[in-house]
Amino acid sequence: MEGNKIGLEIKSDIKDYPHFNFVDDESAEGSSKEINQSQFNIFIKFKKACINENLIPNFDYFDDYYLLRFCRARNFDLEKILKMFQKFITWRIETDVENIDNFSFKEFDDVLKVYPHGFHKTDKRGNPIYYQLINKLNAEKLFKITTPERLIKYFTQTSENMMKYRFTACSKVKGELIEGSCVILDIEGIGITDLLGKTRVFLNLISKVGQDYYPCNMTKMFLLNTNKFFGLVYNLIKGLLDNRTRKKIEILGNDYKEKVFEYIEPENLPTFLGGTCTCPQAPGGCLYCDIGPWNPSGKIIKCKNKDDDSSFNF
Repeated sequence: MEGNKIGLEIKSDIKDYPHFNFVDDESAEGSSKEINQSQFNIFIKFKKACINENLIPNFDYFDDYYLLRFCRARNFDLEKILKMFQKFITWRIETDVENIDNFSFKEFDDVLKVYPHGFHKTDKRGNPIYYQLINKLNAEKLFKITTPERLIKYFTQTSENMMKYRFTACSKVKGELIEGSCVILDIEGIGITDLLGKTRVFLNLISKVGQDYYPCNMTKMFLLNTNKFFGLVYNLIKGLLDNRTRKKIEILGNDYKEKVFEYIEPENLPTFLGGTCTCPQAPGGCLYCDIGPWNPSGKIIKCKNKDDDSSFNF
C-alpha cells in the first residue's frame, strides 16, 4: 500500500506507477484512485521540482499519495502547488513538526468539556470519523483554558497522528488505501452571532492548519441540524468551492439519520447523534474513547515525553 518513494531519479512513465488508476476523464479527482494524463504530467513536474530545489527533508514520508494532496489542493496549477508546498515545508521546519509527538496537551480533558470533538470509529468505506460539536463550543472558556499557540500545536499533533497512524491502521483493516476522514459537524442552533468574536478566531485557527498544511484529508462532510440561516450562508459561499469539494458536503437538517446511515453503520454512530454506540468503557462516552482500527480497545493511549507523564489520545 506504499507509494513510489521519491528518490534521486523521478520516473515519468505511466507504467512505473501501478498504484495509480489512470482514467480518460477531464474531471478526474486527481488522486491515486482516479488521475488523468494531464494531472499526472503536473504531478511529475512537481516531484522533479521537489528534488531539484531540495524541498523534501524526508524522502520516505512524503510519498506519491502525500504529494498528490497538494496537487489537488491547488487544482494542478504547478506554480501554486510549489508555492503552497514550499510554505508547508518552511512551516514544518520552523515549528519543529518532526518532534511534535513530544508535545503534551495537558489541558485536553478540560478542552473537551467546552469543545467536544474527536475521532470515533469508521464509516462504511473504512474512513475514520471525526466529530465536532460546534453547537457546544464555548470559545470564551476555551481561551481561558488554553492559548491559540497551544491549540495550533495540538491540532498539528492531531493531524500528524492522523496521517501517520489513523490512516495507516484503517488501510490495513480495509485492505486498501485510506487517505481521508469523514467529518461530522453538529451545528444545531448556530446563528450569525455564534460565528463572531472568539468563536470566529477559533474556527479560523483550526481551518488554517487543515487548509494550509494538511489539505485534501476529507472524503465526506456532514453538517447536521442546519437551519435556514446556515442554508442561506452556504448558498452564498458554495460558488467559491470547487466541484469536487461541493460533492463531498451534505447539508442536512434534523432529519439526517437516513442519509447518514447510508455512509455510517448505526453501531458506529454515537447515541447523541441518533446511533446506537455509547462506549460504556470510556468515562464521558464516545468522544473520550478514541476507538477505531488505530486503537481497537478504545483505551487511552499513554504517551510520555521527557518533561511530563500525562496522557492524551491519538
